[in-house]
Amino acid sequence: DKDTFIPNPSYWVLYLLNLFVGDTLYPSQVALASGDGAQLNVTVYAFKSKGDDGEVVLAMINFSLDDEAVVTLELNGDASAMYNLKEYHLNTNGLPLNSTVVFVNDLELEYTNGQFP
Repeated sequence: DKDTFIPNPSYWVLYLLNLFVGDTLYPSQVALASGDGAQLNVTVYAFKSKGDDGEVVLAMINFSLDDEAVVTLELNGDASAMYNLKEYHLNTNGLPLNSTVVFVNDLELEYTNGQFP
């Protein structure tokens, strides 16, 4: 917020991108399950991770206010391969979308006592 300097949701999105995302954007696409119109509201971005470990960061955005998205990952053409996976869900936990509060995996992102989460 430009008046209080309290981080707003846009700030937190950039903060998280800065923590996890490297300097490369990979091609990605969303394939719809047959008859699944809800998936039309999903966009996926694939990035090289910040480290030099060969990890990939996926940012999946569901633009629907009403429908949840069911996602099956197919990486390098193999839907059955085993991958280590960490999920972070960014949401408002039921607060209005124009709320100044943001949650990741049900924990509020906040700047307290001069410390970031």
